[in-house]
Amino acid sequence: LKVLAKEEIPPYFKDITWEQRGAVEWTTFKHDNEDYFIGRGNGKVGTFVVKFNNENIDESDIFYMKETPSFEDIEKNFEKYEHILKKIVPYTGNDERKKFTGE
Repeated sequence: LKVLAKEEIPPYFKDITWEQRGAVEWTTFKHDNEDYFIGRGNGKVGTFVVKFNNENIDESDIFYMKETPSFEDIEKNFEKYEHILKKIVPYTGNDERKKFTGE
């Protein structure tokens, strides 16, 4: 996380845009021997959870929930929040093109 912030990579870098868009704070943790990032907003946005696929980072999963429990609560009660989290499915221009061309 420190490297991402130092490299000014959003949403980990804290600038005026970061503040305006919810001031999401990030932390890392392990659950069942898997790596996660948790991004918790200040009330304007909810909570993001990134589950890393360490063998192929492009296949990592991103989840969202409207609630903003503390980092400690998420880590302590992760199974509870796993049922609340909704997977974010990437949508690309290529998806839109396929819709119109019938591919």
